[in-house]
Amino acid sequence: MGFERKRDAGEDAELSGVFLARESLQPSETRTFALHDAKNLAFALQSSLEWLQSRLSHESRDVTDSVQDMAETCSELSKLLLQTLRAEREGPGRLPLSRRPVPASTFTRRVVRRFRDRARQMGVELRVENGEEGIADVDTELIERVLDNLVDNALRVAPAGTAVTVYSGCTDDTLLLSVSDEGPGIPAQDQDRVFDLFCGSGREPSGGAGVGLTFCNRVVEAHGGRLGIDAGEESGTTFIVRIPAGT
Repeated sequence: MGFERKRDAGEDAELSGVFLARESLQPSETRTFALHDAKNLAFALQSSLEWLQSRLSHESRDVTDSVQDMAETCSELSKLLLQTLRAEREGPGRLPLSRRPVPASTFTRRVVRRFRDRARQMGVELRVENGEEGIADVDTELIERVLDNLVDNALRVAPAGTAVTVYSGCTDDTLLLSVSDEGPGIPAQDQDRVFDLFCGSGREPSGGAGVGLTFCNRVVEAHGGRLGIDAGEESGTTFIVRIPAGT
């Protein structure tokens, strides 16, 4: 039906270097091939949603906005998978950064678009606070993934009727981002290990995988920054990202 998204020639060129012919698959190769196929599926789904969006021009604004949000989410998924494939090519222990100047408020605007429907369904208010505007030289896609993980975690534990607050701003040549929730706190003895792989915060009702916070911490550290916690013993937690603006 003509839904297939055309890939950039550069994307194909980059991915061609990832795959090597082998008689048997190593675990890393299995992961790479799975990521490649998942990327293709995400591209196909994104194209279908974009086609559907073009046919809904006369529907209600809520419907068209929701379809647009889904298309944008698929686009972000496609970028994530492609980015992961590139990281696989770089080798273990490497987190390649693609920096560019971006206004600090960009991050709050985008994260609200992605999570507003989910927050509304949960009865949680998603608030945005913007401090002093400034330009930060960062890997936009990776920093967006950090905020996505932090907001996702906050919504998982936020009780109905409470708020999750997302802040962005620049001060003293530092990009400052934070996500606050009114869910369970983190005991002081557990705060030192929440960024350890497979540990997590332990706040999720069903238990998390303990991967997201580790990823966030490594991205922030790759930017020369720091990810910190301001958490109560009983309730209320804020994750704070500080990254040199670098401009």
